Parts: sequence; structure tokens; C-alpha cells
Amino acid sequence: MLDTTFLLETDGRGWPVPLAAPFPEACEQANWSAQEAKYLCSTGECRYRARSIVPVGSIAFVDRFLDDLGLEGLAAMNIPPELEREGFLGRQIFRDVQKKDIPKMVEEYGPLLVKPGRRPKLFEATRSNDMAGVTSTEPLFVSQMLPEPIVAEWRVFVLHGRVVGIRPYILGRWICPDQATVEKMAWPLFGYGAAALDVGVLESGRTVVIECHPFIACGLYGFEGPDLLRMAKAAWMAELRRQGYSF
Repeated sequence: MLDTTFLLETDGRGWPVPLAAPFPEACEQANWSAQEAKYLCSTGECRYRARSIVPVGSIAFVDRFLDDLGLEGLAAMNIPPELEREGFLGRQIFRDVQKKDIPKMVEEYGPLLVKPGRRPKLFEATRSNDMAGVTSTEPLFVSQMLPEPIVAEWRVFVLHGRVVGIRPYILGRWICPDQATVEKMAWPLFGYGAAALDVGVLESGRTVVIECHPFIACGLYGFEGPDLLRMAKAAWMAELRRQGYSF
């Protein structure tokens, strides 16, 4: 019995975009294991209940699907409140900051990193000494710069608070994050269904959280297999619940 259809974003040639490309094989593997056709991938128009269709692709693609349902676009996760602990951060962060307040904050806290506070990828993360690209008037998410260099960044894939995969993101040296710390970071994300958690290993060896992303619109960096399906569905259902969608 069909359980879920994954609606895949395609490029100009009709091929699934990189984020969506692993999903057809993941569906085949999951269906083989279940010995029934539970999962389907589609690149065409789908008209089923929202809980049966999971859009997979860019933020803009998912936002269009949400708009068709009369819902808001994806919200920026940045660093969720659940991870706002000094032991995870290694620096101070500030929410709902106005652009005009940045110069005064730099005087007090030193160089800062500025990101969109509400809508993801509205502009690229930028340093406080180069704010030309920050044209939005929406509140900003601001963080102090880390006190030491990052030697490795990893993307951790979290499903219902449990780590199900990890892939290198940026590597100066091949050094893995501290497993116990990553697991402690993952558990508070239980309520988000599924998420991509970016962590950095500092020069001292300390593991810190960089940021989080909704799983239904993030880079995979080689992560594949049936867990893709479970994570995409969990993230989508969590998003619908967050917006109070009525089935």
C-alpha cells in the first residue's frame, strides 16, 4: 500500500536536482525491504493529501509547495533555542537584532557573523564589517566569531533526536567531532522531526554547533539510503504541525 510520494524538484533538463537525486534509489531499496510499493518518487504534479506528499528540493521549491497549501515558507533554524548552551556554542549568539544595532554590538563584542533571522538563505551569512548585502529589514541572527579556527566541519543527520549519519562538510584536517557531544546536541532536536546539524571541530579539538537546517531543504554530501525517506517525511510532518496545518 502506497504510504508516501516524494515530489522531487527538477532542473531545466527534467532531472532531479542534487538534493533530490538519491531519492529514487532510496525508494527502490525501501520498497524491496518492505516487499511492497510503499514509496514513490514523482517529478510531475501531484494532487493528494499534504501528509501523503513530501516535497524535496531547494528552499524555494518547498516554499512554493507550502504556499499552495496556504502556509508560510520555511523558517530559518540557525541555532535552535534548544541548543543555546555555552557548552555547545563556544560563543555568544543574539536573536532578533536590527541592522542599525550592529555597529554598537561590534564595539562591545568584537567582529560578528550576521545571518537572516526569519527566512533561510534570504542572504548569505556575512561578517559585520561587510554588511552591503544585508538589505532586508527583518530581524537578524547574530553570533560572535568563534575564538579559534575551525579545522573540520561535519553535517550530522538527526532523526527524532538520534544521529543516523554524518558526512564531512569542510575539512582542513580529517578529524571527527566528539561523539558524546554530538549525541547530546542531537537529542534536543527531537521535536523538529529531522534536521541537518552542522558542527565544527576547533583547533583545540572542541566540538561546537555551527547551525541547523530543515532536512527537507539541505545539502546531503553523500548521505543516502532509506533513512532519507524517513527523515524527509518526519521533517515535513513537523513543519506542517509547526504551522498548525489541519488534515
